Amino acid sequence: GGGGFDQEVLAAPLETIYLGGGTPSLLRPAQVEGVLNELRTRFGIKPEAEITMEMDPGTFTAQDAAGFLAAGVKRVSLG
Repeated sequence: GGGGFDQEVLAAPLETIYLGGGTPSLLRPAQVEGVLNELRTRFGIKPEAEITMEMDPGTFTAQDAAGFLAAGVKRVSLG
């Protein structure tokens, strides 16, 4: 059939995850961990996947940043 996703694409583990728009740094680290765990369960995440999160400097603490890192975030986009 046409118009659908290729089954190979759906079966492949995620290589890139971008958490952005709407200031995701307002979430708590446990919530980000929950989102990543759900993606891991549904799609799989490659161990070397690039996981980036937009963060507004006024919306998180150093403790939050450490929690995001522990949850699996590997890159930050500040703005």
